[in-house]
Amino acid sequence: MSTLTSKIFRIYLPPASARSYKVPVYYAFTTLPTTTRSTSTSRIRQLVTSPPHLSLFLVGVTSFLYHATLLYTPQVLDGISMFLLTGSLVERLWTFSLAPTPKLLASTLLWTAIAAASVTHYILCDLTLHSYVFAALLTGIWPRAMYLINSRMRGKAQAEATAVFRRGVAAFVVGFALWVVDGGFCAELRAVRQSVGLPWAFALELHGWWHVLTAVGAAAFVRLIVMVTAPEEEGLAVSARKRQ
Repeated sequence: MSTLTSKIFRIYLPPASARSYKVPVYYAFTTLPTTTRSTSTSRIRQLVTSPPHLSLFLVGVTSFLYHATLLYTPQVLDGISMFLLTGSLVERLWTFSLAPTPKLLASTLLWTAIAAASVTHYILCDLTLHSYVFAALLTGIWPRAMYLINSRMRGKAQAEATAVFRRGVAAFVVGFALWVVDGGFCAELRAVRQSVGLPWAFALELHGWWHVLTAVGAAAFVRLIVMVTAPEEEGLAVSARKRQ
């Protein structure tokens, strides 16, 4: 690639981390349940009425806004979108089988806590708080998902759900590893990228790949919660009673 073209890429294209916003937006739509009469309008309606899918879409939008501008408010919105996504997964996994009143109470407590953490994060600029809350929400997802896979599913459905779970965890772990490497060797990686130039430098945009892999992992868990919380009559889930 010529020097002029490289300069044009650097000037007119946002960082790879910003361009990776397309991945969660893509998965927000492709993980929606499909029907034989799906249209563009019906898919959008599905998106806006499904908190996990809408939250995944917002992760892409807010990630683009932050990495394209590097301003504080978009950064906080990017963090809040992560809370919305993980919070919606926690809510679905833990409340889908509750009666209306306990479900409303649990959901209210969850979102009140998330709102309080979000406001505190914005006012205090405290990334440590954000990390703790996000870790707590993640901890509310994977053990519950494993429990539901083992208690509500069997046979082929259980094997499929287990495979989706493993893909999601693997994507998160590899993505997190790349993020750690990128943070520890940022200057060295930047020097190598400048040396090899575009388009090969994209392969070493580890922060961007972290975005991609976390989107893949998030999409896997969005798909998984649809499977493990499906009504028993759909054939995807079975009660523990039937396994006895």
